Amino acid sequence: MSIHIHVQHLEGEVLHPLWRHYAGELQPQPAYIELDLRDGEVRADWDAEVGTGVPADVWHGLRRRYGIINILTTDEINSLLTELAPIAQRIVDETEIQSDGLQDRPVLSDKAQAAEEELTEECDGAQTRSNGVVDADGWFGPQEAAHVYDVPGQVTAESTDEQLSALVEEAQLDGRIDGWTITGLDEYFAERRDYLRDELED
Repeated sequence: MSIHIHVQHLEGEVLHPLWRHYAGELQPQPAYIELDLRDGEVRADWDAEVGTGVPADVWHGLRRRYGIINILTTDEINSLLTELAPIAQRIVDETEIQSDGLQDRPVLSDKAQAAEEELTEECDGAQTRSNGVVDADGWFGPQEAAHVYDVPGQVTAESTDEQLSALVEEAQLDGRIDGWTITGLDEYFAERRDYLRDELED
């Protein structure tokens, strides 16, 4: 039975959907394009695991992962997925899944290997037109720099959680317009409110 490629495009308005940076980790999580040789699904995702561990079907090559930069925008990822579909189809067409009785493993023909090299090169070469990802300190300035509060100046000691959430959405929209994803806004504004409350108590 022939397997036909089907692309799982990303949905939603998140500018950089594959960006994840765990607290305490020096580097953000890797992002990748994945091709499942068993059903032909092509999708984009980020690696939730810290370290080198991978699921068994990835380890055995049934799901193939190809690294991409993690600051591609949703539109850029979806365009890349569409461009990769015909290459992925060649990989699937020229691959045979064999079993040794315990584990299924893929056997890629020379043509499949050549197509996979082409797909890898396309993923390696993917670039973004966005500015990328910046934390709130980088966007507004560090908390101790008083002049940065032209925009966060709307945060007062009396600000409610609902008002802070509205300010977060406003700042995130400003970032999207300029091609940035701004992280840590909730903590940034909450810390500013707490600082102002402490000043009043003193």
